[in-house]
Amino acid sequence: MVTGKTGDTVTVKLFVSKKDAKRLDLSSRVIASTSRRLGPSGATLVTLTPNRTAARALAKRAGGTTVAVQAVDGAEKDAASGLLTH
Repeated sequence: MVTGKTGDTVTVKLFVSKKDAKRLDLSSRVIASTSRRLGPSGATLVTLTPNRTAARALAKRAGGTTVAVQAVDGAEKDAASGLLTH
């Protein structure tokens, strides 16, 4: 869930590290992204699905991959990290 000012547009991106992008043979560190307008409550639910190339590469990899999620709303930016497993 992403929160902010009502009506603002938020861009959310899912990243892998440079090292993992190289190991997975990805051309970009960004494996998923979306933009959403915040509703009347100032919040929206966001689901990020890795692009086709990244999904295939991640499926072949044993274990998990560390990822970072970044939300940007104008000048405000927030990030979190976690482990992506399948």
